[in-house]
Amino acid sequence: MKQPDRHLLKSSYLLGALFLLSPAGCQLIGGIEKAEYDPSLDATAYGDGDSTTDDTDSDTDDTYDTDDTYDTYDTDDSSTTDTSGDGDTDSGDGDGDTRGEPVPGVDGAFFGSNSCSTDIALNATDLESCLYRVSCDPDLPYSLTACLTYDFLHAYPSESCAQGATSCEDIYSCIGRRPASAEQLELCNSGSSTVYGEECPGICTGLCYGTCDGSASEGSSCYGTCEGSCEGTCTIESKTWACDGSWAVGCTSGGVSHDCGAGNAQCAEGLGSSGVDDGGCIPYSYSAVDCVGVTDSTSHCSGNTYYWCASDQIWGFDCEGACVETADEGAYCSLATEPCSELSYTCNDSNLEFCGTDGVGSVHSCSQAGLGCEENTSGADCLAAGCDSSGCTERCMDDVTVEFCVGGATVQVDCSAYGFDGCFEATVDEEGSVIARCGTTVAVNDTCPASNDDYCDELSFGSTPGCAKGTDMTDCGDTCATAHNGTCDVPSGCEEGTDNTDCGDPCHYSHDGTCDETDFCPAGTDTTDCGGP
Repeated sequence: MKQPDRHLLKSSYLLGALFLLSPAGCQLIGGIEKAEYDPSLDATAYGDGDSTTDDTDSDTDDTYDTDDTYDTYDTDDSSTTDTSGDGDTDSGDGDGDTRGEPVPGVDGAFFGSNSCSTDIALNATDLESCLYRVSCDPDLPYSLTACLTYDFLHAYPSESCAQGATSCEDIYSCIGRRPASAEQLELCNSGSSTVYGEECPGICTGLCYGTCDGSASEGSSCYGTCEGSCEGTCTIESKTWACDGSWAVGCTSGGVSHDCGAGNAQCAEGLGSSGVDDGGCIPYSYSAVDCVGVTDSTSHCSGNTYYWCASDQIWGFDCEGACVETADEGAYCSLATEPCSELSYTCNDSNLEFCGTDGVGSVHSCSQAGLGCEENTSGADCLAAGCDSSGCTERCMDDVTVEFCVGGATVQVDCSAYGFDGCFEATVDEEGSVIARCGTTVAVNDTCPASNDDYCDELSFGSTPGCAKGTDMTDCGDTCATAHNGTCDVPSGCEEGTDNTDCGDPCHYSHDGTCDETDFCPAGTDTTDCGGP
């Protein structure tokens, strides 16, 4: 199993150049990522040579004007002929939006017209592999800029299986994670069954032998949670996770499934009454940890096992790289595996050598993409000849063209040349940093018999089972083109209320300022109003 998603493994995204996973956000390593995501640390990160960080000009020599970095339609152009899809003309207006010369030997790839360099040796196989690795993963792993500039697929052993990938299926097999199939999503549906003195993992309606909602109940009538055995009707209100063999199916996370077996773990279902921290994978090495009575769900490491406790049960999996535990932010799985002593980022010929504060490091070949390793006051970086910084603002140039950087050189790729039909952006931190990648638009599915009744009928609540996941998309607020891709694309790629399932808000009453979970909607379906992650 590769890098975790935010619920199953309680970790965050790999955001950019040499970011490592951390449960509380991103752990920045070295100075490599500073030029990419903190332009104030590099005077030329905006591309126009200005030393200020509040650049809102319309320079004609500007590679990345900050007044049109994230928009789809530029507002500083007067052109009326649009051939690239973003409101600009291909004749060139100087803001970096136009297509330059082709990248030699790479299908569908071009340099930006104002790229600081065209002197790179981009390998066609590496670009294709990185494109699929970043674009196919239901959870956003890291950026195209980082993958190619720092040679991620060769630098990290756990990423090597993505080398030579030519399809999303290759990536799914590599990472042990994929969009859930319609058949798997059916497993998320809840309902009622008759039980005869059996354990009920939901709501017991009948006689409870044990405790009913915490009160002693020796054969007394019960309508609630029965700790013991139930005789009557057992109703599962909702599931946060369902199991398909070793695969854990995320019922409230946009339908992403994970292969627990790939992380030396077994699948276990999670119920809505238990919260989103329960369910998913139970590591086989769980016997070393006692979670009974533990109320703190902070993540930890036990050897190479990444785990947390919830509802007296251990959840987690074995890291493929190294499991690293911090003093104040819990644990995370690191791509890097080489032990080292202190924070450093240096050049060794054309290799960038990094050691993080967590005591693990990695070696990145700058020359793989025809770049050089250069040391500076901020540390070290992989740079193309003629570029002062590898810093880059990724974006979608139009509906099907993604723009990123390799050592600072601007590269644009036609997503349709690789079987995708669109380009999509995602905001990845509180500062508004954007990562762009290729993708496939999702057709709105309203085949649920009760669709278009202004209620999300995919949710199961009380004794009423819901429709299959992804069949009442209009009522559930999933009309964004990238809905059900496992990533909350609000606000960068979707408007609020159009990607509700991915954002944990399919509750009919979401975004009304009141937490409606458990009273009117299942747990984990009104995340924004309830103050969830």
